[in-house]
Amino acid sequence: MNMSYHSNIPKYYACKFFRTLSFWLPIMTLYPLSKGLNLAQVASLVVIQSLAQLIFEIPSGAIADFFGRKNTLIIAGVFRAVYMAVILFGFGYGAFLIGWMFYGIAEAFESGSDAAFVYDTLKECGRENDYQKVEGRGFSFTILGWGAGAFFGGFIIPHSYDLAVLLNIVAVLISCIINFTFKEPKRESKTASKNYISHMKIATSFVFKHKQLLWLTLLLGGMTGAMQLSHLFFQPYMLEAGLDIKYFGLIYVFFLGTTSLVSAYSHRVERFLGSKLSVVIIPTLLGLSLVLNGLLVNFVGIAFIFLNQFVFGFTRPVVLNVINKLVTSEKRATVISISGFLNGVIALFGPVFGYFGDLYSIEIALLLEGIVVLIMGTFFAIMIL
Repeated sequence: MNMSYHSNIPKYYACKFFRTLSFWLPIMTLYPLSKGLNLAQVASLVVIQSLAQLIFEIPSGAIADFFGRKNTLIIAGVFRAVYMAVILFGFGYGAFLIGWMFYGIAEAFESGSDAAFVYDTLKECGRENDYQKVEGRGFSFTILGWGAGAFFGGFIIPHSYDLAVLLNIVAVLISCIINFTFKEPKRESKTASKNYISHMKIATSFVFKHKQLLWLTLLLGGMTGAMQLSHLFFQPYMLEAGLDIKYFGLIYVFFLGTTSLVSAYSHRVERFLGSKLSVVIIPTLLGLSLVLNGLLVNFVGIAFIFLNQFVFGFTRPVVLNVINKLVTSEKRATVISISGFLNGVIALFGPVFGYFGDLYSIEIALLLEGIVVLIMGTFFAIMIL
């Protein structure tokens, strides 16, 4: 047991908060529109981000295993700062494409690396059984960053869109400084391969040979990707349901608060339900919430978005806790990155659901996504069990 690594945990929480302190969250769509982009171009930015994340997802996990998690997180922070700077100081659609590409790369380098970093830190401290609790609290700080950014951004945005983005860059740079202060935890063994590409192949092969681990990574990536897609439709859905846009900021604070609270106490919920029921309940609740949103376009339907937020806060800490127990340290970041890879694959289907939303209605898009989640997620859960 080495308690000298203990300071990594509060630093991890602080890094999560500043990384997501998004003052421009209420204008993430309005900002590029104000710079001359149209809605189709804004939608394509998400595809560019997903493609970049797909390309770098698994290699970034192998880099983290091979060169260290701390260095990978530093690289991710730099890419995130560059992303914000490019869209602030660049001009036209091309600048936004480049910016969102850097955003996708940053997401890929963070995915898996941070979870593996925390688990190995706790292992050094003899506290690996606390992983789910720490991961849940870390995710709650992520949500708090979004919520605080959105709240204060509401006062900044009427004066200047650019100022909100500039303050975002400052917050990201603070998270980068925190990354430099981390102490790299030891791993169980150095990667046997001298080539990180070979290591990537070995770790990926390990997942496909370990069937339960494979289905867990598919469940995590599939459900996370589906939740991110559903969030694209919630704003137009709430407008159709009759909610005045002036209340959007307030209701998002409640959404994020729900997610943060559930994430922080996910270990207690999982302990009460048990691991098997916890795995089954994730796709069931998510799919039902989306189906009900599609069927009920009113204030009752908006209430079911809180169910979606419950699943959002519950999924990552619960599923990652099981995954981390099944994989050794030197493969951990690569294995977790595979779930991020599937997350990116799911995100590419966003325009398909969006097409049905344009052609018919936003309710049809949510209903179809809910049906897909129920079928896909239930299959994954059955295979895990």
